[in-house]
Order: sequence, then structure tokens, then C-alpha cells
Amino acid sequence: TCRSRHHSAAEVSITRVPRQTSLGAEVGIILPPKQTSFRCRSGHHFAVAAVGITDTLEKVPVGLIEGTTENSAVVTDLLSRVQDRGFCLHCEKLLCVLDGSRALKKAVRSIFGERALIQRCWLHKLRNIQSYIPKQNHTEVLVKMRKIMGLNKLKDAQKELKALRSWLAGISHDAVTSLDEAGADLLTLHSLGVSGELRKSLSSTNIIESLFSVVRTKLANVKNWKARRGAQTLRWVASAIIQHKKKGMRRLRGVNQRHVLVEALRKKVDENRLYA
Repeated sequence: TCRSRHHSAAEVSITRVPRQTSLGAEVGIILPPKQTSFRCRSGHHFAVAAVGITDTLEKVPVGLIEGTTENSAVVTDLLSRVQDRGFCLHCEKLLCVLDGSRALKKAVRSIFGERALIQRCWLHKLRNIQSYIPKQNHTEVLVKMRKIMGLNKLKDAQKELKALRSWLAGISHDAVTSLDEAGADLLTLHSLGVSGELRKSLSSTNIIESLFSVVRTKLANVKNWKARRGAQTLRWVASAIIQHKKKGMRRLRGVNQRHVLVEALRKKVDENRLYA
């Protein structure tokens, strides 16, 4: 367990993992750092959290830090602290579900290197593309992207993605640039052979946004933030997450597909666990 005075009590509470307890048997398939914002009497605050997904598709909060995902140093610090607490990979590869923040991708690469397989949130990319095209085209681009994400075969999805790019080229150059920025990262789950409900669960950052929704509701009941006491604000966020975890966070849908994902990430490593 890391006890450095530089680590907030909130973060330690969420990610306390004894070194002798291997998270390889628990956490390590998915790690999506995500930003949320909340208001208190001292003003507007931002926090970044990471949630791990176990091989049985259970959600496990693994890290929390104050800051934004636009700052790669903040995200790298968060992932480094998770690493220091004994986080290890259940598989040889790690699937990371990220939104469009470049800082997130940079931080993930700096910590996990090429072992990280990145799946971009298609809903974030959809909203970004829609911001560049006329409103009358919003429904059509939604239908096209839904079709892409619903296709089972990678080749079919690639073909439709190329068709979407050609269609956007006749509407907005910036929209094409936005689509190209995500590129093949939109189809990572397709390339892994994951389909059905599990792909729906993992192709967006709704995994963690649902948790933030619960946290915001709980924080609305806080009256005494005691903002002058250093990390007290972050402690309230951590407390809300922990309470929600104790009550039970629902497993991801698509449990019948989990073996496909684990196999695609190159099987469980028992004898020689790969520590991140």
C-alpha cells in the first residue's frame, strides 16, 4: 500500500491494494480514466477517475485524482499511482476505453506502452463530428455510426467507416479530420472479435459516466465541504464512490462474450504475471 503524504486520503481509500494481493486475478481487462466535474461552496472542481473491469465483468474503482484529462501529467500521475499499488494485467494486453482526450492516450501509452489496446468512445466521436456538420445531417451520421458499431465483421465495419468518410467529405473537411483522428481505434473491439452486448458496453465511456452520475447525486447532499482542509473535497468524492461500490455496482452486460475478450487479449497469465 502506498502511504506517501503526497497521495490524497481519498485516492488511497479507493485504491488501497496490498502488494501481496495480485490484481491479476481481479482487475486488469479495462482501464478507462475519465473526467467529471462537480460544484461545491469553494467553486467548480474537476476530478479524474479510473475504473477497472474484472475478468467476470465486475466494475472496480481503482484510482481518483483532482485535475482534468486535458493534462497528461495529471493522468500519468493517476496511472502511476495505480501501478504503485500493485495493479497488474490479467492478460498480456490491456483494453483501454477512452474519450477523445489526447492527454489520456499519451498517458496510457507512457505507462502501459504497446500492451495497451485503445478503444475510442464512439459516442464522444459522434458528438464531435456533429459539431462540424449542419443539424439536418445529425440523424443521418448517427444512423451510419450505429450501423458501423453494430456490424460483427471487421472488414464490413472498415468498409462502412470508409463510406462514412466519403460522405462526410462532401459536407465538412473538419468532420473528416475528426473522424480520421480516431481512425482504427473506433474498431478495436471489432478486431478483437467482441460483439453483442459486451461490445455495446465497452464501445463507450458509459462504463464510468454512470458512476459519476451517482456520485453527483450523492454530492448534492453534502453541506459541509470544509474546503480549507486540503483534500477534503476529494474525500467526499471518494466517499460517494466507495458507498456506491459497497451497495453493488452492476456487472457489464455480455457475460457470455467475456471469454472471447480474454482470449483475444492473449489469455490469462498465471505463472508469470505481467505487472504494469
